Amino acid sequence: MKAIGRRLSLKGVKGVHQAGERPAVDPPAAEKEASFGPPPPLSPDAMDGDHFLDHQDEAALEVPTAVPSGGVIKYVLRVQQQNYLYKALLYTLFVASFGAINMLVRPVRTTWSTQETMEDAFAKENLGGIYFDKTYYDIGTTDDIWRWMETVLLPVVLPDSLINDNDPRVFVRMANRIISPIRIRQVSVTEGSCGWPAEVDVQRPCWESFKNSIQASEDRVTLLNPYLRYEKRLPDLIGIDGYGYGYDYGHEAHILDIPLTNEGRFVYENYVKQGVGKTIDEGDESGGGAATEPIFLGGGTAVFVVEFLTYNANYDTLTRVRFVNDMMIGGRIHSSIALHSCRLQPYRTGADFARLACEVFFFLCLCVYVLREMNELRVYKLEYFKSFWNLVELTNIAMYLTILVYWSRFLLEDRFQYLEFSPTEYRDPGKVIELFTFTSAVAAVNVIIGCFTIFKYLQVNPKLSLLWVALSNAAVDILPFIMVFFLVTIGFTFAGHWLFGTRVAGFHTWGESFSTLLRSLTGEYDYESLQLADSAAAPAYTVGWIFIVTLVLINMFIAILTDAFELTKDRIRRIADFQDQAGEGFMLRTALLDSVEGIARQFAEKENVDPDRKVHTKKLKRVRKEVFQNPQLLFIHSEIQRVVKKLSVRADIIERITAESVDGGKPEVSVEELASYLKGDIEEAQGFVNNVNQFVLEIRRMLETADVGAAPVSVGVAETDRIDKQLESEAKIGELARRQMFGWSPQVDHELKEALNMLRLEVNTLSALLRKLERRGRS
Repeated sequence: MKAIGRRLSLKGVKGVHQAGERPAVDPPAAEKEASFGPPPPLSPDAMDGDHFLDHQDEAALEVPTAVPSGGVIKYVLRVQQQNYLYKALLYTLFVASFGAINMLVRPVRTTWSTQETMEDAFAKENLGGIYFDKTYYDIGTTDDIWRWMETVLLPVVLPDSLINDNDPRVFVRMANRIISPIRIRQVSVTEGSCGWPAEVDVQRPCWESFKNSIQASEDRVTLLNPYLRYEKRLPDLIGIDGYGYGYDYGHEAHILDIPLTNEGRFVYENYVKQGVGKTIDEGDESGGGAATEPIFLGGGTAVFVVEFLTYNANYDTLTRVRFVNDMMIGGRIHSSIALHSCRLQPYRTGADFARLACEVFFFLCLCVYVLREMNELRVYKLEYFKSFWNLVELTNIAMYLTILVYWSRFLLEDRFQYLEFSPTEYRDPGKVIELFTFTSAVAAVNVIIGCFTIFKYLQVNPKLSLLWVALSNAAVDILPFIMVFFLVTIGFTFAGHWLFGTRVAGFHTWGESFSTLLRSLTGEYDYESLQLADSAAAPAYTVGWIFIVTLVLINMFIAILTDAFELTKDRIRRIADFQDQAGEGFMLRTALLDSVEGIARQFAEKENVDPDRKVHTKKLKRVRKEVFQNPQLLFIHSEIQRVVKKLSVRADIIERITAESVDGGKPEVSVEELASYLKGDIEEAQGFVNNVNQFVLEIRRMLETADVGAAPVSVGVAETDRIDKQLESEAKIGELARRQMFGWSPQVDHELKEALNMLRLEVNTLSALLRKLERRGRS
């Protein structure tokens, strides 16, 4: 026990008088600047145990083994709050610059205006010659496709001015110039691919749904149609069956380009609509037979596409207009339009160069962001991946880097070839548009993750973190609920698909049935269609779905969230109460720490502040001034802050301390626990505990002796006396508790006094030597 007491006492003193950073000053000056600097040696009479504890250096001899959990939580959260607030501001600027860059490089409003013009001009125009309204979206037969091309498409893309005057300037609604020929693209499957025997008459002709293995290829290309060819390296073509994504038609197809010249109408009439293919009589190789197999929109056609390019010089926007007609083997035709736009010269205007400055700032911030995460990964290694927020930030960084790579590839592409008018050669911009739209899609997802990441830095505030903590607490109950919900929904999906899928579009596939049921939770439920499909099953199905899911499961989900929210609010309140109680009991009051950092100065400047608080604030300001004039206290305070910053780096540390203290009822954090949070450094943990207790005791002593002058209000003087008495009472209670905790005795006091006197003699000797050296240097 003697050896341990001597070792700990020496370690505590060492932590206070650590090495060589005190200025060389005379002893009188040192006594003024350091509130518990080296006093004269103690007399033998003063070494009695009863008198020793009244000395001002008693804090240096105490060997505390713990600090209050509430005080640590409060102090660490304050440091995290200041640090996170700074990071939140920087990261918000980072995300804002990212948003500004994308808004400037992808002008959504102008792109919408261009694409809406194309849809109005070609897809929403009424098909001529029909007495009732029918547009491109209402196409139901191959005759409707030909009628649409002749009455809506060709009058715009091959106008009379082009045919008669050979004027190549063709515009859509005056602003969007057509800069390419009109490309016809068709994918077909071979006849008989369904697998039925040819002997049965009613089973022929037949075709199977599109697959690459049964795609019709070069067998339809003949010398009789010089404009038709079969290409194998075309951009991807994804059809749309009307209720989600359709087939991927791959990179191969028959194509025919209608030139944007006065020959365009001739090519359409003779080689597109009529077509010249192989004769039905395979023996007639000349193709002179009267009956020929049509090339386009004949049997086995899987998809029929018409596409061309436009350029809007006002917006610097290249647009690929693609009309897709999916031909279902059941006889249904679904017509859709696919519009894709991109800028060709993203660095041209003044706004573009302003965006370039934002891009430079964004790139520099991204480099700092990446280096910071790499440093954390280097420090914490595999522990880094256990944090949810670290995984979110890794995803965020990966998407930022992906955007940079694809944007660089876009800039390296030959985009200026599309600024040249090409009436006979179709230059497909598929790769350029794909790179541009892909960066837009990734940016759209990443901006959500970026805004979500900002929440990481704001959650240190209890009110802002309430929602996130409530969701985290509810996750334990939500996961089983989601499992039950999806099992019930899957059952109703199968039932709806089997009952109504043959007549109701919303249930005609399993995936569409599942989507329809989920959309019904928002009120989108077409009961009339179900009733028309099956009047007997529709009522029972609807009542069962609404009762089980809407009335029972949804309300149960709301109850789970409400319960978790209330529990979270109660826990946050208990954490706040625990911090306040621990702070009062162990002298880690926020007001004291705020006074050292200069935060409480605002109270003394307001006229409407309570006079009692003014007097106390003046004492805090006086103490703050003394602290800043005391290099020893400043050093201790900096050491406390250094350790607290280490504890604040990892969020899991403060979560563990909070769980053990608030939920487990543990009021203190021991030296051993602190050492485990500080990578096993027991000396650093013990030094932190010593410094905290010594710093707070010295602040209390300063408050007791602070002279703020004559108080202008008598109530303020009374309040000051009350605070002084309370501090004195708490100090006596704390002293009795320490005596009982450490088994204090006069013998231990005597040994500690001897060690302290030896240190004081050494300090006085060093001070004398320093004064001699200083005098010699002056002489």
